[in-house]
Amino acid sequence: MKKTTNKVISTDGKRSISVEEFDRLADSGSDEIDQFLDWSKGKRGGARRGAGRKPKPAARLEVMIRPELRDKLRRIAKDQGVTQVKLVESAIERM
Repeated sequence: MKKTTNKVISTDGKRSISVEEFDRLADSGSDEIDQFLDWSKGKRGGARRGAGRKPKPAARLEVMIRPELRDKLRRIAKDQGVTQVKLVESAIERM
C-alpha cells in the first residue's frame, strides 16, 4: 500500500483513493481493497497458527485439605522432584 498525505495509491499505481475511502472499503469488507494491498509480502500481524500455549487435556479440581497435609504434600513433592499435581495423580492412579 503506497500512501501519500491524503491518498492511497493502488499497487499498480493506476488508481488513487482518499484515506477515508480506503477506511470505508476496509470496514465494509470489500474485495475492492485488494488492489491497494500487496499480499505477496505475506500476512502480517495477528496470531500465527500453532502459536501460544498448547492445550492440556485436564480438568480443574479444587480440594480443601488441612494445612499440615498441604505442607506434607509440598515436602514430599519437593523431595521426589515432582509437582504436587503429579504426586496426587500418581497416588490416585495407584488406587
